[in-house]
Parts: sequence; C-alpha cells; structure tokens
Amino acid sequence: MQYGGEVLTNLFEERAEQGLETPLDDKPEIFEDLLYAWSGFAQLSASRQRGMGATPISVADIYAWLEINSINSTADSDEKTEFLLLIQALDAYWIKWIEQHQPKS
Repeated sequence: MQYGGEVLTNLFEERAEQGLETPLDDKPEIFEDLLYAWSGFAQLSASRQRGMGATPISVADIYAWLEINSINSTADSDEKTEFLLLIQALDAYWIKWIEQHQPKS
C-alpha cells in the first residue's frame, strides 16, 4: 500500500539518502488480503460522529458499509462477521491511541 503522493515519496527518499528519519520508517505492512478491511476502516472512521472524545464506529454503520459496497449480497455470514470483528478491533485500537494522545485537561 502506498502512503501519500509522489511529492511526499520524493521528500522521504531525499531524507533517507541524507540519513535522516522519515515519518514512515516504521509504517505497518498491510497484508494484501486485508486491504478491504483497512479501506473500510478508513472510510468508516472518516464518517464517525464527532463530539466529546473518541466515539466508536457503530455496528449499523459497518453493516451499511457492507451493503453500500455490495458485500452483503455476495459475502457469506462468516465473511461479514470477520469484517465486523476486524473493524471493531481496528476501532478499539484507534480509540485507545486517541485517548492516550489527547491532552489532559
């Protein structure tokens, strides 16, 4: 999976050639068979409700995403359950990270 556009890629390559760290030195490797879950999480996360603190992605929103992307009609129950569990796991990790990095009041 490629992060950012050509300009960022060139900037990161220049920094690496100079022996400087880049923001993506420790980027995670996303397995090819899980790209659909990462894409779904990114889309669902961008549409989450805003408010006080981090809010979880609702099960209804996850199933709506499956429906909109025509996955409900073609996927079996196990595939839908796997997607739901993957999104919920990514979401729980994201919420934990946000809570740990928010300024304390």
